[in-house]
Amino acid sequence: MVKKFFIFFTFIFVSSLLVSKDITLKAEKEKEYTYKDKFMWLWEKIHDPKSGYLSVEGIPYHSVEKLIIEAHDYGHHSTSEAMSFLIWLEALYAYFTNDWKPFEKSWEVMEKYFIPDKKTEQPNMKYYNFDKPATYVPEYDDPYKYPAGVIYAEPVGKDPLSDVTARYGYEMYLMHWLIDVDDWYGFSKYAG
Repeated sequence: MVKKFFIFFTFIFVSSLLVSKDITLKAEKEKEYTYKDKFMWLWEKIHDPKSGYLSVEGIPYHSVEKLIIEAHDYGHHSTSEAMSFLIWLEALYAYFTNDWKPFEKSWEVMEKYFIPDKKTEQPNMKYYNFDKPATYVPEYDDPYKYPAGVIYAEPVGKDPLSDVTARYGYEMYLMHWLIDVDDWYGFSKYAG
């Protein structure tokens, strides 16, 4: 009985040494990769043309997949959020490499595609009435009650952008929320 126990104990002890050594080796290998290494690997993956993360123009897609179920229905749209993250990513790249060209390019992409031109894309902003920004439409839990009727008599308040325009004028330097990168809807003047 003692011999069987000794053999069993030896087996468990040696096995635990082998497993712990394997775990230690994996941990030591993991330590070789710094935050910078992991970041650079991810940056290169995102910028690989085969990955599908960016359009030819450098616009970040909301998702690599084209069909998605989300606020917008096509993954090759882009959002101001995605563009902001790309700019942040390029700023980190510049921090690690001291190469600011990708950051500058991402900023140019933002200004060209996300920020409307004040003369050609927002010429009527000065005619916007901040005291009547919208009309009220009630929301329902039952989808059969839609489309809901507009209630013109319901007060909606004043648009807070009036404070901004009072101070800075009508030329807004703000990003569009949604960009139709591949012209899926068919309205884009930037479509290739």
